[in-house]
Amino acid sequence: MTLPLLLVEDDPVEARRLSSALAGLGYEVTLAEDGDAALDQLAARAFDVVLLDLVVPGLDGMGVLDAMAARGLAVPVVVQVTAAGLDAASGAIRSGARDFVVKPAGVLRLQVA
Repeated sequence: MTLPLLLVEDDPVEARRLSSALAGLGYEVTLAEDGDAALDQLAARAFDVVLLDLVVPGLDGMGVLDAMAARGLAVPVVVQVTAAGLDAASGAIRSGARDFVVKPAGVLRLQVA
């Protein structure tokens, strides 16, 4: 059985890499390329987890976390940050994210998160 996962990633190369890795871990991956599309997907169906890049076009990752909290969506979120953006990870955790990964995250780190 595959588990539904929402991947919020605007880089097409990274999205393909992550989709492949996550499918190998047993997830059914749905891609959203920006924050607004992510919220649309979250309104349309249930997901077991969200892998959220904090830097996406339009509504950014922190905005998505805030909107999810305002809507009462309790879906676990793992945020993606760059090594230079580690400070943002602590803010995301305070805003409700469960964990974070540093891009580009390997399969083992994705599985642990």
